[in-house]
Amino acid sequence: MNTNLAAIQRRLDAIALDQLREHVVELSERLEIAEAYAQAADARAEMFLDMSNDLQDRLAELGDPVSLGITKEGEVGVLAHV
Repeated sequence: MNTNLAAIQRRLDAIALDQLREHVVELSERLEIAEAYAQAADARAEMFLDMSNDLQDRLAELGDPVSLGITKEGEVGVLAHV
């Protein structure tokens, strides 16, 4: 390979490497954002579970024959035990 072609190849390799580095930075930033959203969602789910369990315990202490549940859509349901 002559020197001109080798120089062009090195330049193209450098450009490709720069583009890959930029893409890595972008993906890293997107991953950080996604992880933050996942942690926030997990915290909210944990909070609602704790609230549900607390309410269920209070109802049991009162002797009410009901159970609480949360649907996949986030709706609270009450079941009466008869």
